[in-house]
Amino acid sequence: MPGETGRPRNLILLRSHRGYAPDLVSLACQRVAVARQATGMSHAQFATSLQPLLGWVPSVEVVKSWETTVAPPGDVVIACEMVASQVGPTHGLSADAASCGDDHPASRGTGHFHDEDGDDVHRRSLLLGSAFAAAAVVAPELLRGEQDGLNQIGMAEVRAVQQMALTFRNMDRRLGGGRVQPVIEEYLTTTVHDLLRAGCATERTRSMLWLAAADLIRLVGWIAFDAGDRRADNYFTQAVSLSEMAGNKAFSADVLVTMGNQLIHMGSSKKDSGTARLYGRQVVELADAGLAATKRCGSPSSFAILQVLKARGHGLLGEEAGVAQSLIAAERALERANPGDEPAWIHGFGGAQFASDAMRCYRDLGRPREAMTFFDQAAAAPDGQPRSQCLTQLTLASIRTQQREIEEACRAGHEALKLAGSVWSLRVNDGIRSLVRELAPLDRERPVRELRSAASEVLALIP
Repeated sequence: MPGETGRPRNLILLRSHRGYAPDLVSLACQRVAVARQATGMSHAQFATSLQPLLGWVPSVEVVKSWETTVAPPGDVVIACEMVASQVGPTHGLSADAASCGDDHPASRGTGHFHDEDGDDVHRRSLLLGSAFAAAAVVAPELLRGEQDGLNQIGMAEVRAVQQMALTFRNMDRRLGGGRVQPVIEEYLTTTVHDLLRAGCATERTRSMLWLAAADLIRLVGWIAFDAGDRRADNYFTQAVSLSEMAGNKAFSADVLVTMGNQLIHMGSSKKDSGTARLYGRQVVELADAGLAATKRCGSPSSFAILQVLKARGHGLLGEEAGVAQSLIAAERALERANPGDEPAWIHGFGGAQFASDAMRCYRDLGRPREAMTFFDQAAAAPDGQPRSQCLTQLTLASIRTQQREIEEACRAGHEALKLAGSVWSLRVNDGIRSLVRELAPLDRERPVRELRSAASEVLALIP
């Protein structure tokens, strides 16, 4: 029974203990391993059993990595435990969930049926209930139903959420996630929370509000990741839940892109350890899942974004043919795109972003000459986006290092450091550290030592 605060008595708020710092990757991996072992399935059988829930089939290699070294996405952990829960009466469920009967989200929808599009409604209904449960650590109140007596929400409130999301997105580009996260989280857990609990004037308004909130929550997740907050996956899961409730598959697929970009960053930082390929494979599978989901409902730009994501995955895998094929498909889609016809939640993807990603693909492949062909277009990012400009300069420095053009590499590195001082970003910080590691074998060169010293000063000033 809930306590006086409305919170279950057995719920321990570990975040209230400042000294508590769990190894979240190991904990997540353990949950996947325990779930599979509870089913008695092999890795291949377990991968196949996940397909109805995830909408795609992970490879055996990926399942093994989720159990050992690679942090599984939030929806994967949920799906694994749901598979385990269907093997026995209580496997993978908490005691509360196992005893609560058909009214609990984890026990709903025991029958399978398909809608007119051939989608597995059982899979979608299970993920809806479980995704909100996983996201409860972010804003538990969002799980509550609509409240009587609150004002009816109209399109003016929906447009206000959309406008605030645009404002926060521009702030993030200028300042970095670390500076924007507290402000946007406050707006989410107060204003947007209250809107979601209120009644809506029409069903159309309700769907529009869910989608606007999903877009904002997706942004909160990306900002949280850029700030170095490991709760980012919880936000992404919640964004997918709301978009599914709004019936917008294309937006759900776009959230996969955000999750894929997170995996790309994590994989890029692990090139030296040899696990980058595991991340690359997950990225390709996420992109394929998004492309399949939006086969009949995606716009040219959403198709291009997913193809670019797939190209980045192929880059981590070292698959040059896959990179080229995906980039060509993305470029052709962008040629068909009409900005006036694109969904409102597609933000800022155009020639400069395409070129930036293409440059990084060929950098990851160790093909610096091909990478440099995209630099001029990538460097044309609009003013007021110092983080993007900084990341482009860091990529340029990495490419010049591959070409053994040390002075040029250090010059680009210093340009990046000038821009880094104005943003608080995990991606920027990790990019600086990665460049210093790349240049370490050339530390006998004076420009390299000077850059390393300057980088240390910049990193010391960033929280």
